[in-house]
Amino acid sequence: MKRLTQLSWLIGLLMLSSTAIAQETTEPEAETGTSEEEWATEPGSESADTSASLGLESSPDDSVDAELEEETESEEEAAPDSWEIFFTGYFRAPLMISFSSRADPADPTQTKESQISYAPNRLYDAGYDTFKFTRLNEEDWAEFYLHLKRPHIQASIAVMGAWYQWAAHKNPGALFTPGLAWIKLDTDFDIGDLTANIALKAGAFLQVYGYMGKYDNYLYARHHQSGETIELTLPFNENFVLRVNDGFGYFRASDGDGGFGAVPVHHLHVGATISKMLDVGLYLSNNWTKDPALFDDFSLAKDAKMDVIGADAHLNMPRFGHLWLGFSRIMLTNGTSIPGWGTEVMHSMNGGDGITEIYMPLGNGTGSVNNIGWLYENTLSGVQGLDSPSFPEITLNIFGLMAMSSYDLMAGGEGDTSSIKGGADITVHPLPWLGIMLRYDSVKTEGVDLGGQVVDQSFSVITPRIIASSHLTVPGTIYLQWSHYMYGDNVWLNEETQMKPDEDVLKLMCEIWW
Repeated sequence: MKRLTQLSWLIGLLMLSSTAIAQETTEPEAETGTSEEEWATEPGSESADTSASLGLESSPDDSVDAELEEETESEEEAAPDSWEIFFTGYFRAPLMISFSSRADPADPTQTKESQISYAPNRLYDAGYDTFKFTRLNEEDWAEFYLHLKRPHIQASIAVMGAWYQWAAHKNPGALFTPGLAWIKLDTDFDIGDLTANIALKAGAFLQVYGYMGKYDNYLYARHHQSGETIELTLPFNENFVLRVNDGFGYFRASDGDGGFGAVPVHHLHVGATISKMLDVGLYLSNNWTKDPALFDDFSLAKDAKMDVIGADAHLNMPRFGHLWLGFSRIMLTNGTSIPGWGTEVMHSMNGGDGITEIYMPLGNGTGSVNNIGWLYENTLSGVQGLDSPSFPEITLNIFGLMAMSSYDLMAGGEGDTSSIKGGADITVHPLPWLGIMLRYDSVKTEGVDLGGQVVDQSFSVITPRIIASSHLTVPGTIYLQWSHYMYGDNVWLNEETQMKPDEDVLKLMCEIWW
């Protein structure tokens, strides 16, 4: 009954939005809605963090509703059938080599000699789907979006993937394929003296809430869905703007044998901008499954669910800089029966099953995880009250993420773990095209050893970097960095053979977003 009520409410909103869009009483400003998925630069990259507004907007693969100049009434009348075509995208192409002194793997008794490796093979923080991920040594990635736009409608299709095939051995699992496709309709309408905007998006798309670029993490959710989202923007005055997003859809999960089933998702976001300096938001999402195609024993899944709630605040003040604080709570009931990444949250790429694996060692999938994220950033020009960078320019970032879980153990009883990672970086640009960065990260997390005991698996990293670009404010950089890792006693690539991860990594990377 609860689900039927939600669906009937959503159908009513869809009918309301369709009526408003059909009327088109006034012409809207381009992309009036200000959802968290809008972006101008790729905020997750380190170099983008030195341009204007670093913030916690969406990552490039999630945010492609680019803002355009408002089309005038005369232009619309002159070319009523014309479409504007434009492209957005992002790519990174890294070279990563790790160095170590080790004995011959076939004969550990031999004298140690220098070894050079493809770094991701022997790093501890390279896997995205783990709390240990630092984003310091990411692998290949590219995405390309084609957009068609005219007043009140925009259509988009995305191609994305990893692993550049002509610079590596062929990897069939990483081929570039159509990844997303959707249409967005919008219009303005009057409510008394208030001019509001309503937008309806439908298709296959990503809806993003609480993106944290430093760790490429989503504190609330990145929803991978086929479905719809309704976005309502209410600008009461220049000092108060209210936003409401509500969406419903499903992720098509695999049954493991070549078949597929549906994992439904519902998400709701209410946010407000106050005096152009404070942004606050409330978040809710629900995942569940009732599709017997996904399970050999449907009784294990019929009561499974994953709910996420949260709140955050962004404070942007002249000279003070940007401060973000966020909190989320993930609640699981039989979470191991919520497969797939319909809701990607806190590094989990496998729904509730992933949350159980990362934060609930030896757990049965029922429990909760409380998460806190923070970021402070400022620039020397910002402290001076300047509207654009001056040189030398200095940028400071302080950031962190914490996860605290409590859950039911498979063997009975209760368990709990806590994980925290944080760091800081400072970048100096003596010239508009040259930057020098120093970053420090510390990660404290827990895992299960060969004896089935929960142990500390902490490490830290120090990373100097040299950055080259056409200009500090222009997207696109080439950088060279060296990362030195310092591992705790219980950190192993292979605990059985006592193999430690590599300690030193050289990385050369180019990246650009447009």
